[in-house]
Amino acid sequence: CLAFLLLTALFIPNLIPWNWAEIPFIEKATQTILFTMLFLFLSAVLYFILNRFQAYKKSISIPVDLIISRCIEIMETIPLLFLIIALSAIFSPSYWSLIGIIGISSWTSIARFMRAEVLKIRQKDYVESGFALGLSNIQIMKNHVLPNALNPIYINLSFGIAAAILIEATLSFLGLGMGVEQVSWGSILASSRADYTSWWLAVYPGVLLFLTLYSLNQIGDKLSK
Repeated sequence: CLAFLLLTALFIPNLIPWNWAEIPFIEKATQTILFTMLFLFLSAVLYFILNRFQAYKKSISIPVDLIISRCIEIMETIPLLFLIIALSAIFSPSYWSLIGIIGISSWTSIARFMRAEVLKIRQKDYVESGFALGLSNIQIMKNHVLPNALNPIYINLSFGIAAAILIEATLSFLGLGMGVEQVSWGSILASSRADYTSWWLAVYPGVLLFLTLYSLNQIGDKLSK
């Protein structure tokens, strides 16, 4: 291992045909990761709020669960990529607008999964015992429902992270991403089309994108077993 590191250090100028200080995107891979985290936070806040109302809809006079379910069905009938591209064409490309667009258009799968888990847990004996003891809806939701409902959600989140990264890379590749000033793997792949001799612009971001998506899907598969 030491010999390999020494040889790599000696031949690194030949292995990498550029100076690391001259690469404008050397520290920009974190943009994709940060974008994904903010997207998941927005989606989580949205479906937690929705399920807070629909899980205990008996105390509300309007059919909240029915309305939210119909909204989810309507959102899922629209092709996701078409919807995101249409919204990206309406709003100016920016970091926060892209987070909002993907967060609003991609919350349905997690919300449907969360709704099913909450409604299943609501029928458990310990939840019924909480109602019998006079606990409030907030106490039951905080102490019994959410802790048990979040464990299966973590499996779904790994696939959600992979989907968010792929969507962001696709939009950035098409020029509808975070703007020129924000660099991501998708925009680096798009820039490789202008210079076919700079093979590293296509290979390295593409390999990193593939490995990231593959790793996240493997994590989801392992957690589901």
